[in-house]
Amino acid sequence: MNEKTEEQLSSPIFSDFTNTDDIDVRVSRQQCELVGFPLLLNYHYTEAKKSNNTNKQKKLQGLLEIHNHLLLKPDDNSVEHIGYIDLDIAHELYCGHQEQHIEKKDFRDILLHPDYGLCVYVANFLQFNKRYIILKTQTLDLPSFIADINNMINRDKDASTQAGKIRLDLDKVGLKHLLDSMDSEWDKTCAKVMLAANRSRGEIEELGLLPDAVVNNVKQVRNVIVKIEETETAAHETVLLRLRQRQQNLKVKVDECTSVIEQKVGKWHDYRISDVYEKLD
Repeated sequence: MNEKTEEQLSSPIFSDFTNTDDIDVRVSRQQCELVGFPLLLNYHYTEAKKSNNTNKQKKLQGLLEIHNHLLLKPDDNSVEHIGYIDLDIAHELYCGHQEQHIEKKDFRDILLHPDYGLCVYVANFLQFNKRYIILKTQTLDLPSFIADINNMINRDKDASTQAGKIRLDLDKVGLKHLLDSMDSEWDKTCAKVMLAANRSRGEIEELGLLPDAVVNNVKQVRNVIVKIEETETAAHETVLLRLRQRQQNLKVKVDECTSVIEQKVGKWHDYRISDVYEKLD
């Protein structure tokens, strides 16, 4: 069967949404009803197995895992099996079944394929650069569900922004009190380095820190980390060396005892041979 073009694989939906510049929704051309879809996947898998088409088998296994994820009940114990999944997460799940990495564009086309694609919509929230796969059911109110996801993304964004503001609430006086509560200069140095991480030069100055001094602190901490790693590596190598030496010594003793046994069998009494065996134990 010839591979379909992108236009044949999916169709955009714009008429039901007001913010058409921000949200792009594509619907799979899969015509099979949701209730019979597992049987369809099983049929394609059986045919692929008969023809020894390993790649298609893995493709169908990946699609089935995503389909099963979409059938999970919502957290509110609703009787309706309406599911959705972040496309990036679904892509990772799918690639876990494949022998090689699949590009996201190709993955989307596989999702929307008319023959073995899933019964889904793929919604792209362009403003946030987020994409979700939504299970297509008879009871789904797609515009409302899209709005719910859009609100969820906005809440997550607001929470992230608020977290950033909390980070900046630490001022010069607060930092001084924090540093004064520390006993050692090394603790203070590490605290300055961690607080300066991901902050601009201006933000560092607002905390009462000298950017150039912080740079020197970073170098100091980095050097200590390198020395610690080198020490751990050296200790590990020392342990390995001792184990190898012990192994070699044991091998020499085993070889010596084995040689004695081979030479003295039939010449020594059994109890003397047993004594040599005990040394091996």
